[in-house]
Amino acid sequence: MNTASVRATRLFACVFLLGHVGFAQKIMVRVINGRDGHPLSKQTVFAQFLDEQPTKVSSPQQITTDGNGEAEVSIPEPQPRHLNIRLALTPDHWQCSCWVMTDTENVVRDGIVQVAAMTKPNVQVTAKPGQVVFIAISFTFFEKILRPLVKQ
Repeated sequence: MNTASVRATRLFACVFLLGHVGFAQKIMVRVINGRDGHPLSKQTVFAQFLDEQPTKVSSPQQITTDGNGEAEVSIPEPQPRHLNIRLALTPDHWQCSCWVMTDTENVVRDGIVQVAAMTKPNVQVTAKPGQVVFIAISFTFFEKILRPLVKQ
C-alpha cells in the first residue's frame, strides 16, 4: 500500500469513529396551539431523567421554547430509562395535559404527542422520532368567563 492510500484509510476510520462518538442525543419538545396550529414561544419546559437501578435522578433542565415553539433537551449518557417533561403554561388560559413521564427509548424511537384530555384539537400533529409534542388548547372567551364559576 502506498502512503496516500494509508492516509486515506486512516482519515476514513477517524471520520467514521467520530461520527459515532461524542455527540449527545437530544429530544425536541414542541408546544403548539391546538386551535390554530401556531407554535407557542417563550413557554417554560422542565425536563428530568430517571433511572431505577441504581436509583438516579438528574437535575431538572429548564428550557424556554423559541419562536418555533421548540425547546431542545439533552439526553445524558448513558441514556436514562425514563423521561419526565412538564410545561409551565398559565392554567387560566390553556387546557393542556402538560406533563408526560415515559420511557426515554420510546421518545427516541417513536416520539410522543400529548393532547389535552377533555378536548379535541383542530389540528392533526404527528411526532417524529426524538420529539415530544404538546398540544395546548386555548380557552374561548366564554370559557374564560365561566372558568372561575366552575372552579368553585
